[in-house]
Amino acid sequence: KEYGIEEDMPMILFSGRLVMEKGIVTILDAAEHIADQRFILLFVGPVHAQVQPYIDRALANPKLADKIITTGFRSDIWSITQAADICVQPSIIAEAGSLSVLEAMQAGKPVIATNNGSQGEYVDNGVNGILISPEDVDALSTHLDILLNNRELRMKIGAAAKEKFDTILSWKNFVSHYEELYTTVVAEGRELK
Repeated sequence: KEYGIEEDMPMILFSGRLVMEKGIVTILDAAEHIADQRFILLFVGPVHAQVQPYIDRALANPKLADKIITTGFRSDIWSITQAADICVQPSIIAEAGSLSVLEAMQAGKPVIATNNGSQGEYVDNGVNGILISPEDVDALSTHLDILLNNRELRMKIGAAAKEKFDTILSWKNFVSHYEELYTTVVAEGRELK
């Protein structure tokens, strides 16, 4: 409501720092490829000066001008992620553990991320998310097009993402695994190094 987005408008979300290495140009180029589709592309996070000209160029495109919203930093990212239909994180650099990807999975949202870091350790391509190569505009636009036009597929991938998060990636599960590890080590009389 705050941004005047209609309830039935599909929303694509990028959350994080809007810097070149996060693949913002790839997202903008992909949006241009699918500009005839019905969607809102919401960028949540601080915009780096190096990226601003690319956003300005996209906003100057009449086909994209009313489809792109930048919010700057928001402390309520969880509620925004829950409202999204698709999350994108096409980093150019290898990510050690993308919090935004994990948040999307926790919220039960399909995520399109790059396969150049730890994302492949928890995103099963085509099952609970989609992995693409860095800077692959065609792959990103193709998968966005497919997901925008197939609500059932979005829901299926999102549900699988939520299930994987809840059963494997949640904080509760993380703590449980470490407790089990420490208990085993102590029971065997080994020292932790």
